[in-house]
Amino acid sequence: MSVCRLVKSKRYRCYFKEFEYNRNQLHRSACDRTRLHEQQLVRCNQLREAFCSASIRFPKNITDAIMSGDSSGLIDRTILSSLSRLVEKLQLTLTETIRLWRNESPEDRRPNKSMDPTWLDILLHGYRHRHCAVAVATFGVSHNFTGPRSPDTEPARNHASARDFNRALLRSIGDGQTQGTYLVLDLPVALRWSALRFSPFGCVPKKDVNPTECARLIHDLSYPEDSSINHCSTQSKLPDLNYESVRRIARRIEELAERHPTLKIKLLKGDVKTAFRLIAVATSLAAHFAGSMGDLAVIDLALPFDDHILLEVDKGNRLALAEAALQLSMLAVLGPNAINEKKFSPWATNLDVLGLSWDTQERTISMPPDKVQKSLNSNCKGS
Repeated sequence: MSVCRLVKSKRYRCYFKEFEYNRNQLHRSACDRTRLHEQQLVRCNQLREAFCSASIRFPKNITDAIMSGDSSGLIDRTILSSLSRLVEKLQLTLTETIRLWRNESPEDRRPNKSMDPTWLDILLHGYRHRHCAVAVATFGVSHNFTGPRSPDTEPARNHASARDFNRALLRSIGDGQTQGTYLVLDLPVALRWSALRFSPFGCVPKKDVNPTECARLIHDLSYPEDSSINHCSTQSKLPDLNYESVRRIARRIEELAERHPTLKIKLLKGDVKTAFRLIAVATSLAAHFAGSMGDLAVIDLALPFDDHILLEVDKGNRLALAEAALQLSMLAVLGPNAINEKKFSPWATNLDVLGLSWDTQERTISMPPDKVQKSLNSNCKGS
């Protein structure tokens, strides 16, 4: 007799199936993590062979960065100078450099080895953007410009905020270099490619963090307005965007309150590791995402996205199941390193989401005090 038949209650049978699904997904994630580790070792060996062929000493820091992903918050000058020498000595093109750096080959062209196109094709069956998602996992994000901007002969001047928060900019680029989302080279070497389009960097302060030490890095692809990367994009080739208003959260709270008037409604905010920089840019597109910092060229190799928000009533194990479902979905689509545990908030009735403070018990929305003060200070300066 099967185990399912021994479970009489429909509710417990449901929980058992949920447990089995979770266990299978976690097992798959563990297998994916092992395969990714093997891919990282292959990447290290390929890079080591390239450096040896050019008679350049292979920096041990590269192996440490690839295998651990732990950042010191500083730009690794040893890595960037060694890589710049390699590019010069082997006369590598930008495309060849990126493919070497990410271990792309004719047999495996995936820029991000943690994503599995075959699995995505199965998992996303019925999703209207399935083919696009599979193509991105296979080749990276690509785009054909109808009126492409000419390559720049010198880098764009960064915004004042990047200069004001220079240490925060340095930290962000250092983190990106370690995580593989930024390719950092000596500027003169990168300019010899005559291929890069530069956009300025800016910095936006983060909540409850000293902005001189850590800030949100913005790569302003909309500047200058008449010749920016965004302006030159082929708009008809871009997928439709459906922006969800904060009203969606408010409606969900009201719906749950009406259906479950005696139960507490709770929120959870979950973040993707490296803020969604798991979505790689295709080698053919990377030239359009260049920036600079002093004597360094910084090429953006990945794209960002934002938080996930859950709203659920606190009943039985619904909160645990909802959180598990979100985490498993993130693992299934984005790979074994997708979850940022530090950025998963606990379930709460009070939470700051999308720049607003939400109270699900009082069913109110307000602006956080720090934003109120910031707005007041801004008005005082303007008056």
